[in-house]
Amino acid sequence: MIPRDSSMNTRRLAIVVALVFAATSGVAGAPRPDWPAEPGWTPQFVGVDSAAITITEPRPLRAFVLRVDLDADGLSLVTDDDNGDRPEEVDGLKTSTFLLQKKCQAAINATGFWPGQKEEERPQNVAGLVVSAGKLVSPVDTDKPRAALVVRENRRAAIVRPPVDLSGVVTAIGGYGVIVEGGAVVRPKNEIASFIDSLHPRTAVGVGDGGRLLYLVVVDGRQPGYSEGVDLNELGELLRRLGADDAVNLDGGGSTTLVVETTGGAFRLVNQPIDGKVPGTERVSACHLGVYASPLPKISPQPPQSP
Repeated sequence: MIPRDSSMNTRRLAIVVALVFAATSGVAGAPRPDWPAEPGWTPQFVGVDSAAITITEPRPLRAFVLRVDLDADGLSLVTDDDNGDRPEEVDGLKTSTFLLQKKCQAAINATGFWPGQKEEERPQNVAGLVVSAGKLVSPVDTDKPRAALVVRENRRAAIVRPPVDLSGVVTAIGGYGVIVEGGAVVRPKNEIASFIDSLHPRTAVGVGDGGRLLYLVVVDGRQPGYSEGVDLNELGELLRRLGADDAVNLDGGGSTTLVVETTGGAFRLVNQPIDGKVPGTERVSACHLGVYASPLPKISPQPPQSP
């Protein structure tokens, strides 16, 4: 028989354990999406593979992924330049406009910003780190120092927490919380619970294989029957399943957008963004990450074999 005081302590310990589990895992016992470890990669460009994921349980979800090999010939990254003497730090663009202006082959929205602008080419302040071609465009915010993706001169990427060593950094984009660290899903620090545990469209970037591989991920949301969105635990689990050792959540919500170049210098919206609650509508964002990549080699038709 357990003494009464010991029994009370045991119950208290159980309550504490339950609270810790709930704090680190979202809603305890809630069903989670069963993301595929092998989503079915399709070559898109040299060094860039794409995948589309459809989930029906526990809710409709559509996710889209680019896997980028930084060692591939002709591959490099680009982000937004500063806007010179104009106010704020950059001029806002839709992700598709950024792709067309930079003439890159794929682009995704990246660092958060405030305030928003409805029209393009208006000055915007970036809420996080941005380094473009080795030049600091926006520093880590001192009031909310958050993690970032950095790519150095050795063509290796990393997810880093502040303070960020900028030596040798060629490209950097700031994020919000780290969602995968050392191959494990983690709960972001310094973010409010409602931001972490609620369902939204999300954008994230992960790093794998010693910094050689980038995983650019968007998950659509706020669209019942099509895709309802994910929390940050679910987003982290998707990145982990794909192969990311580390990952950071980027700007999401109505900003979540992934575009790729098509023939003739045009573009295709890969996902279905939802700015202003209107499906298929892009938001003007302050920061983006673009990928330059070579086209896939054309396969010559083989002559028919003689009988």
